[in-house]
Amino acid sequence: MKYLPSLNREQKAKVLKAHLRLSKKSGLLPSSFYVHNIVHIERVIETPSVDIYRGDHLGRAVCLKKYRLCAGGLDRDHISELLHREAIIWANHRFVGVLQFIGVYQRDDGPFDRGLYLVSPFLEHGTINQYLSLTPHANRCLLMKDVIEALVYLHDNSIVHGDIKGANILVQPSGRACVADLGFSRIRNATTMLTWTTIQSVASVGTLPWQAPEVLQAQCSSVPFTPTPAGDMYSLGCLVYEVFTNNPPFANIQPGAAAVWRVYHIINEVVIHNRRPVRPDPLAEAYSVCSLTDEIWVVMERCWVRDPSLRPSATQVNCMSPFRGIEDRRPTHDG
Repeated sequence: MKYLPSLNREQKAKVLKAHLRLSKKSGLLPSSFYVHNIVHIERVIETPSVDIYRGDHLGRAVCLKKYRLCAGGLDRDHISELLHREAIIWANHRFVGVLQFIGVYQRDDGPFDRGLYLVSPFLEHGTINQYLSLTPHANRCLLMKDVIEALVYLHDNSIVHGDIKGANILVQPSGRACVADLGFSRIRNATTMLTWTTIQSVASVGTLPWQAPEVLQAQCSSVPFTPTPAGDMYSLGCLVYEVFTNNPPFANIQPGAAAVWRVYHIINEVVIHNRRPVRPDPLAEAYSVCSLTDEIWVVMERCWVRDPSLRPSATQVNCMSPFRGIEDRRPTHDG
């Protein structure tokens, strides 16, 4: 079973939970997930928690992602569990706005590069931030609409992403944005795999500025926390800010300080003082180059409401004026 196209949402959720439980108990993935004949593998990105490689699969450039062992991070068993869960959730949710899942690859060569990799297309445009740095006059509302519609799809299928930010949004050859990195994603109300607290132990400090107040507060208190669609919507507001200002949220807070010190101040501003990213000056490039408008700022403010129950859903944001009725002449499908 690689994906579940013929089931309704309730049936699909039940089967998916069973699939996750079976994988956790057996430590296995379906044989249909495995791909072979990947060659010319080279590492292109290295972070504290993951390594990203580029390879060639039957003439097509592919991206290989591997979780890494690191001090203070997850152990080998947790890494295996995290990767298996991501593969199963990802493989069973195919949508134009979600990065394509090709499969998993077992690599046995090299003493340090052995192990299981998640395989997806290698997108030359890179992240949405990289794409916009090279094409600053791209239609940013269209790109955000791609992300919003992906969240509509995920939330309608009871999937919470958990790590929405510019670094996890890629741009396809067609110029369409897609959501990547389902490593933090969860089936809503399911407790079959790693706890959120355990998963967050691999998150870099660079993730925290995009997280909702309730998430940051739970982390500060070391309280177990279940991610929610409302948390995704807060992060979406931060992504909108990122796209329409060319700056990450809270870039103005202690910009020259060490990362851990910055995180402390950002958490203090968000959780204690209930502050949000600062609106740019009317003469800033956010307006003249990035096409920021009053209507777009209202979207951010609504996503940033402190009470999660008062934040709009992805479906509601998709119907707001900046994203409603946009002409889209991009190719329907990527090659």
